Amino acid sequence: MRINFLHILFSLFSTLVFSQKLEYQSIVLPETLTANANAIIKNHEVNITLKAQNLMEVKGKRVVTVLNKAGNRHVGAYLHYSPNIKVKSIEALVFDTTGSEIKKIKRKDFRDMSAVSDGSIYEDDRVLFMEYTPVSYPYTVEFVYELHTDNTAFIPNWRPIQDYYLSTGYSSITINDLVGLGLKVKELNFQDYPIVNESSGTILKYNVANLPSLKPEEYSPSLTDIAPRLMVSASTFNLEGVAGQAHDWKTMGKWMYEELIKGHDEVSPQTQYEVLKLVQDIKDPIEKTKKIYQYVQNNTRYISVQVGIGGWEPINAASVDNTK
Repeated sequence: MRINFLHILFSLFSTLVFSQKLEYQSIVLPETLTANANAIIKNHEVNITLKAQNLMEVKGKRVVTVLNKAGNRHVGAYLHYSPNIKVKSIEALVFDTTGSEIKKIKRKDFRDMSAVSDGSIYEDDRVLFMEYTPVSYPYTVEFVYELHTDNTAFIPNWRPIQDYYLSTGYSSITINDLVGLGLKVKELNFQDYPIVNESSGTILKYNVANLPSLKPEEYSPSLTDIAPRLMVSASTFNLEGVAGQAHDWKTMGKWMYEELIKGHDEVSPQTQYEVLKLVQDIKDPIEKTKKIYQYVQNNTRYISVQVGIGGWEPINAASVDNTK
C-alpha cells in the first residue's frame, strides 16, 4: 500500500492548527464559565524554576476571553520589572470570535512606565503593559512572557480566582527547585475547590479547572479571605544581593538583624548627649519614650526612597541624624 506522506503531513498540520484555534474561539462558550462573568481566564500557566540561590526563571502563558467592556481590566497583560528583574521576552496576540489572529503586540509595542507607589519619592520599579482598544466583543488575548530575577526571596503566589465576575477555565502553577533551596508551602481556602496537587520530588505542581465566576455580596469578607491561594517561599534565598535563610521565624529574625540592621543604629556622641540630657530627670519609662519620640519628630522628616534593598535595610542612623 502506498502512503501519501504529504497528505498525512498536511492532515496532521491542519488538525494541530484547528485544535490550537479552538482555544481562542469565543463563538460558543460553556454557560458555566459565562454566567455572571465579564471575562474568562481560559488558560493560565505559570512555570517557575529555581536554578540557583540567586536565579529564578518565571515563564507564563495567560489566555483571557473578554466578554464585554467591564472585562477589559481582566486581560492582565503586564509585567513589573526592576534592575534585578529582567524581562527576557514578552508578547501578546489578539484573536476575534472565530479564533483568527487580528493583532500581534511585540515588546516594543508595550508601554513602559515608572511604577513608583504613592508613598515614595523614588523607586526603581517599572512596568510594561499592553495597550489595546477593542472594536468588538468578545475577543481573546494570549499573553506570553519570560523573566529572570536574582531575587528568590519572593516566589509568586498562585491565585486561580483573581477577581469577582471572572471565571477560570484552567489555571496551574509549577515550581521546580533544582538546587534544593527548600520550599515551604501554605495552602489557603482550598477546601471548597477541586484543586489537584500533582507535586512530586523537587517539583511542586497545582492545577484547577472550571471555576465559575463569583459575585460580590454585601458585607461579605474580602475576596482574598475566601478565594484559594497558594503561598510558597524558599528556606534559602537571595534578596537584592544579600544571601539569607528563613527556616523558621528565629533564623529569619537572626538574618535580618545580622545582615540588614546591625551597625545601622549608631548615632554621634553629641546626639547621645542631647538625648540623655532630655531624659536625665525623668523616671517613668513611658514619659522618657514620649520625650525621645518628640525629639525625633521635631528633628527629622520621613521620605521613602526604595532602591535595591532600600525597602528592607534601614539607612545608617548617623546619616539620618546628620541630614535630618
